[in-house]
Amino acid sequence: MTIYAECEKLAAAVDQSQPAGEFLDWLKTEKGITLVTYEHWTEQDICIYAGCEEGFMYGHKQRPCSHCNGTGKQTYSREGWVPFAHNLEALLAEWLGIDLKKVEEERRAMLRDIRERQRI
Repeated sequence: MTIYAECEKLAAAVDQSQPAGEFLDWLKTEKGITLVTYEHWTEQDICIYAGCEEGFMYGHKQRPCSHCNGTGKQTYSREGWVPFAHNLEALLAEWLGIDLKKVEEERRAMLRDIRERQRI
């Protein structure tokens, strides 16, 4: 192995990653198929309890709303299918066992080495 092992690993994986990436792009652009993932998240919104007015019971500024505890906001839990919003290049690299951070570090080192050799 050379000092640019991760870059070599990436170059060797092109025969696998290129067709996989093209297929995923074809699914999206030609067939309208989008990858999705099931996620859980929370959202905060104004309290929708009928008697709540900015966190207090309507007409009773001294009595906090029991639904939002006087904050005027409630947290709602949500879950469902959402479009896969991650970088496909990173996903393919993970599938192939390639560390893209190491690739970037090696590319920078490679450029430094080239610049140093040009100075000599």
